[in-house]
Amino acid sequence: MNSADFMRWLNKFYQNPVDIYRDTTNLLNFNQGLALEKDDYTFTDGTMKELINLAGTITTYYKGSPYNVPICVWLLPSYPNDAPISYVKPTSNMCLGVSKFVDPNGRISLPYLDDWIPYKSDLFGLIQVMIATFGETPAVFFKPKSDNSSHVAVAPEATPRTIPATASTSHSRDDTIQMPIPSNPAAIYSPHQYPNPTLPHSAVGNLGPVILPLPQEDATKYEQLRVHLTNAIEDISSKLSRMNEHVQRVQEEVQSLTKKHEEFEDGKVTLKSMFNTMKKEKDDLDRSLSSLKDTEQELKTAIETMKNKDSHNKI
Repeated sequence: MNSADFMRWLNKFYQNPVDIYRDTTNLLNFNQGLALEKDDYTFTDGTMKELINLAGTITTYYKGSPYNVPICVWLLPSYPNDAPISYVKPTSNMCLGVSKFVDPNGRISLPYLDDWIPYKSDLFGLIQVMIATFGETPAVFFKPKSDNSSHVAVAPEATPRTIPATASTSHSRDDTIQMPIPSNPAAIYSPHQYPNPTLPHSAVGNLGPVILPLPQEDATKYEQLRVHLTNAIEDISSKLSRMNEHVQRVQEEVQSLTKKHEEFEDGKVTLKSMFNTMKKEKDDLDRSLSSLKDTEQELKTAIETMKNKDSHNKI
């Protein structure tokens, strides 16, 4: 499908086709181990919907050795408003490395996905976090040949388990979506996407992650990614430092406002006391004034009585 047909298809089935086209193009230009595919999702109610996914491998380093992790990232129609659904998809010669980042069904759980921020989080950032995370905690392990086909090797770092063809979870906001059953699985897991070289066998107790040869081009990209991540970490550290300074200034302002508030409360208590004193004095003055008025009236009455007596005596 060419770019024009792809955009027409996105316009028909996705809410934000321009954002999806930009994010997928940026990622595929950086990581050619991934390929863009269309496939059907099977929902929990049995309905199916054709959606796009990015399937292939990402290359990371574990204890200094490069290894490829097969993944599949599904985009919902609401992307980038909702986070992608991501899975580790071991090939036949691998087994799953179950950890706090990968559940027994291969579902990837990362803080980057849990704290997905629309139009700030993107596919490129997600893949970077996967590379860094799986460099510390392997997502797949080498499965040695065994006479017992049901035997799964156990590596020291994790307990690998096989996964079913379809998977569903009940702890995420995307629970309504199951891992689809591809109509053409080979289109997703084709040989050119998932290299399958002859891998060395180790004793079961000393197994490590799947170690695959890293082409020079991938090594260059990995170095570019390392520099990008280093710059991103430095940028985050700088932002955190500025945030700490801002928080400190805010705390000082809060302390100043708190002190002023306490002074205001003290002043309020003083003014209330003064108001009560003045009110009491006013009440006393009102009583004194009333008493003086009564006395004045009594004097006027007495004077009037005396005048009447004088007039009577003269007659």
